[in-house]
Formats: sequence, structure tokens, C-alpha cells
Amino acid sequence: MDREFLEQYDQELRILREHARAFAEEYPGIADRLGDLVEDPSDPMIAGLLQGAAFLAARVQLKMRHEFPEFTSNLLEQLVPGFLAPQPSAMIVAVDPIYGDPALAEGRTISAGAYMDATFVEQTRQVACRYALRSDVTLWPLELVRAEYHSGTGPLHALGLPALAQERAGLRLSFSCRMAVRPEDEISDAEARDLPIFHAAAYRIRSLPIYLAGQESDAVALYEQLFANRVRVFFRYLDAFGDPVVLEADGVTVSQVGLGQDETLAPADSRIFHGFTLLKDYFLLPRKYLGFRLDGLETVMGRLAAKSFEMIVTFNQSNPRLAATTREGFALYAAPAINLFEKTTDRIALKGNQHEYQVVPDRSRPLDFEPHRVLDVYAYCAGRAERIPVLPLYSASRDPAAPPAKHFYTVRRLPRRHTAQERRYGRASDYTGTEMFLSLIDTGDLNADGGVTELGLRTLCSNRHLTEALPVGKGGADFHLLEDTRLTLRCLAGPTRPGEPVATSLRSRAEQASTGSVTWRLINMLSLNHLGLLARGAGRNAQSLREILGLFADLRDATIERRIDGIRALDSRPVVRRVRRETGVGAARGLEITVTVDEKAFEGSGVFLLGAVLDRFFAEYVAINTFTQTVIVSVERGEIMRWPVRLGFRRPL
Repeated sequence: MDREFLEQYDQELRILREHARAFAEEYPGIADRLGDLVEDPSDPMIAGLLQGAAFLAARVQLKMRHEFPEFTSNLLEQLVPGFLAPQPSAMIVAVDPIYGDPALAEGRTISAGAYMDATFVEQTRQVACRYALRSDVTLWPLELVRAEYHSGTGPLHALGLPALAQERAGLRLSFSCRMAVRPEDEISDAEARDLPIFHAAAYRIRSLPIYLAGQESDAVALYEQLFANRVRVFFRYLDAFGDPVVLEADGVTVSQVGLGQDETLAPADSRIFHGFTLLKDYFLLPRKYLGFRLDGLETVMGRLAAKSFEMIVTFNQSNPRLAATTREGFALYAAPAINLFEKTTDRIALKGNQHEYQVVPDRSRPLDFEPHRVLDVYAYCAGRAERIPVLPLYSASRDPAAPPAKHFYTVRRLPRRHTAQERRYGRASDYTGTEMFLSLIDTGDLNADGGVTELGLRTLCSNRHLTEALPVGKGGADFHLLEDTRLTLRCLAGPTRPGEPVATSLRSRAEQASTGSVTWRLINMLSLNHLGLLARGAGRNAQSLREILGLFADLRDATIERRIDGIRALDSRPVVRRVRRETGVGAARGLEITVTVDEKAFEGSGVFLLGAVLDRFFAEYVAINTFTQTVIVSVERGEIMRWPVRLGFRRPL
């Protein structure tokens, strides 16, 4: 029983003891013995009778109070599906290409949504945890063989780069085209000089994502260098005579990863505001954003007449802590993955005397799978082969030509109750999880002949707490791809621990007095615009931003709470900037948003990454035909980043 029920029980017992005497005195004809019963606490039979009455009354009161949250929860589930669901485990994985495969020459793409199973099963050795890739991964016969960070200009000049006064440091990545399965069978660079088929120019590589796989503090520092201090990008190779050829890659752009609407951790839904998804993913797996993408490579790859080449990125500031950068700090062919997968549940047999049914994906292993979201519900009738779609309550039919639906359903989640074995021997994990219950609303009679007898569900599930025991990162393959078991994957970061639903963590922290207030805070958040952040008066704008961030973070984690509290100020002012669009260059009005942070609160993670996410979050709030420009200011270092003008992600009128 939870704390809320205990409070209701104490209140009902107190009412019996305090008010019974007064009621007996006021109505002696019908309650003349009630006062004497309550005043005599020595009789255990009477005490048990009163406690039983208080227990039953508390259950009724609790049920009545929870009717309202069911309404708000179903409303929120329609507006932002999955927001009240538990937070599954996530990680960054890298695919190991099969070098020597002819398909790599044209680029082999593994689509987002592909499933991968763990090589080693969890501790009970019954279930192989399953993850889904959340970004496309294109494999090429290209490998990263070396990485160096030059904290001075001397090594850059030695490479033959044209000098520029503002350049202070550089990042040097060395690549090589690999054709053989075994490294010892690979052809040398000297042997490949006269064989164009082995040159990098033979591959039509247009885009190449590179993830930062080192320590998080070093990765964030390098991320800041790439997007705040980058000056130029060069490509370098040795010609047939061994002389260096340097190409300035004006057409190659360095862009961020993980911020697109097709790169979300959870399956995308058009009803969900993308800005909220960015914040939710940041607090679930911040390393999802630690990387960069080289776009426009087709402008330079065709000129690389060598098997091996180098990419050099120059910076206008030097960071000595990055001098120890090595190849292990970078990863090609990497992508985020999440412990979510589709699963058809066992059919639910309907009973006339039962109003709701627990959703159990697999009855043989009820604790190994946790339903995250209901995707489809179908009703099966006696004597009929076809299935009938069941829609969420008050939702519109997907087929306008279909007849009006007669069957609807609602879903509610409750904290999972501990099993008898867990109560006796303890739990295997601190993560409890939730249970999902489905109620069928039928405009007809379920008990009538030919009525609905069974329900079939297609759900999105996770492996609950089993991912915590995965032996990953020990060397070798951690996962294998289901569509091609020859391809193996390694875990680079994670897996993160599964988390309780956001509303549960908020309620446990805030100790809300009125049931449902947390859910109403979430619903109220959906109507926010830029005024909700920037029009609260001096000193209160930062508080509004902290409140929004707190809705997506697990504030039971002291580290996350300290980061949110590290936001000191949020200011804005109207500005006019020149913007470039497909139709030309013109002036536009917008908001310059300045976020002031205390970097001491972000030790080990850095503030620059949060600033990158907030930049896109504010851009989602932009009004029609206006823009936002985010400025990140550190209390210790001053202005550290002025992000470009963002006109949102819709075409202006």
C-alpha cells in the first residue's frame, strides 16, 4: 500500500473516533451505543471492527480520488502518446562492418527500427534483451585508423595547411579504405596508388556520421570545439610521388546529430511536440547528441586519389585537455538504440463481470516484458473470423469510409505490485516498473450472442529490469542484428537504467497534496508558447525554464537536479537579423534568448550540450515568420556560444 492510502486510512479512523460520540449524542435513538463503542479501545473485537470500517472507507475514498487522474491520463495519452510510460533503457551501439563484402562498395544501409538481440542472455538465462536502432547506419569499406588533437599551430603548418592567423588548434582524423577481411591481407597504400579501384574516390559517400565515444567530459569539450570554435575543414592525401595534396573542403558541412525528427529515441508520433522529445531524450541518453555528421562529402571524395586520406578541422581556440585524444574516442557506423520492440500479446478472454483486464505480453514470463504503449487493439467475436478494430476512447477512425466504431478502450497504468517471492526474498532490481490495465467500452452488449469474446493487442514493450544485468562492454560482440546475424554490434555507451514514468517521479518528489495535479501540470505545459518562458518578470524566467526541464528529468537523481538548478537566468530581447532562405536574403524580426548557467553545476558533463538542445527547443517555439537566436553565457567564462538564427522547422509564409 502506498503513502496516499495510509493517509486516507488514518483520516477515516480519526473520523470514526472523533465524530462518533458527537453523532451518538445528537441522534440517541438510532446511535445510542456508537459513542460507547468508540470510547472503549480495550476490546480488540471493537478495535478490529473500527479498523476494518476505516480500511473499506479508505479504499472507496482512494478510488473516488483516482477517477479524476484517469481522465487526465487518458487525455494526455491522446495528446502526447507514451509520455506517461516508463523510460526504457537506451544505449549507443556501433556496427562492425564485414570488410571484404562487395555490398559495402555501394554503401549498405541498416534502416532505423532494425532489431538487435543481446549475444548473452540476462542472469536468468531465459530472455535475450532486444533493442531497436533509432537512426539509419550506412556501412562503407572505410575505417578510422588514427585520431590526433594538435593544441598548437606547428603541427598544422607541418601538414602543409595554408596558414590563417585565427587558427590555434586542430583535429586530425586518418581514414583508410579497407577491402580485405583480415588486416594482414590488406593491400598497402603504395600498392594501391596505381589502382583507382582502391582509391577513396571510387565510393560515393555523401554523408558520414561520427560519434564521440570517449569520456563524457572530453567528448563534450571536443563537441564544443567542433561547433563553437571550428574555422575550416581540410582533406589531405599523398599523391603518387608521396607529396601531400591539401584540399579545402568548402562544400563539406559539419552538422549535429540526434536533433532531427527522424532521430528520436522513442518511435516518432506527429502528435508529440518535437521540442519536448529533445528534452526527454537529453535526460534519458545525453550521449545521443555527442557526435557530428560530415555532409556534402561528394564534393571532395571524388578528388581523393589515394587509399588513405586525412581530414583536418581547425579551431580558433586551443583546449590542452584534448591533447590525449586517440582513435578510441571516435566511432563510425554508430547509432542510438532503445529497449523497445513490437510484441503481440496473448489474447485476453472477456468476462461479463470484469470491467478491466491486465495487459500481459507473455503470460509464461510476466515480469520479463513491460508494456510501454498500446499500438492496436482488435476484438474477436464468437462465430466470426474477421477481427474488429477497437479505437482509443473518443478518437477518430483512421478510415473515413468505415462505419462508426462500436468498441473503444481506455488504458491506465499503476505501479507494479511486488510478487510473493519478492516480498519474501527481496527484489532483483531497484526498478519496479508498472502494470497496464485496459478497459473495453462497448456500445452493445458483451454478453449477447455473437458479442466480443476476446481481445488481441499489438504493443510496444521493453524488457523491464533485465537490461541492467546485460554483460556489455567486455570486449567482442554485444549484440547481433536480427535481419543479418553476421553483423555484430558493440555497446559504446550505456545501457542506461530503466526509469519510472515521469509523473511518478514528480509525484514522489513533490508530494502533491491534490491527486492529479502532476498530470494537469503536464497538460498545462502543452499550451506553452514563448510568453510562457519569457514573460514572467525579472528573475522568474529561469524558474519557468527549470520547471519545464523538471517535467522531463528524474529529479530523484541529485546530479540531474543540480544541473537544472545551474540555470541562473533566462533573458530575451527583440532583435532584427538578416536571414537567408531559398527565396533570397531579407530582414526578419525575432527573439534573442540568453541563457546564463553556472558551469560548476555541470561538472563531468559540460554545459555546451544542454545549450545545443535548448537552441533547438526554443526554435520549436518560434512564431510564424519570426526566428530565435540562442546565446549561452557561462558565469565563469562569459559568452561561450551564439547559435545561428533559427526560423523553426516550417516553411515561412
